[in-house]
Amino acid sequence: MPRLLRNASVLWVEFIGKDPLLLDYIIDSGFIVFDTEYFFMGKPTDAARELFDVSRENITLSTNATAWFGFKKKPWNDFNVEFKLVQTDLLCINRACVDQFLAAGRYL
Repeated sequence: MPRLLRNASVLWVEFIGKDPLLLDYIIDSGFIVFDTEYFFMGKPTDAARELFDVSRENITLSTNATAWFGFKKKPWNDFNVEFKLVQTDLLCINRACVDQFLAAGRYL
């Protein structure tokens, strides 16, 4: 893993919050981490709507379970505590490549 991280400029990580130490490891390895759209089972509650902008709801999964997706409205206060039961994708940019990454976005 250390060799992979040394040579990577961008990582896309499917993250399930059961291992918050992974985030510490990625950050300590020189990456800036951005979260994306979050996935939740069930239906969004009023409390969830206070924390997330619901982007898709009433999604029926192959198991016939219902799910919804949303974007976090505010930054995490302490991701090691708050992130534990969350599933999301993380975009991780090597700090040495941030300028190159941002420059590429100008052409989109």
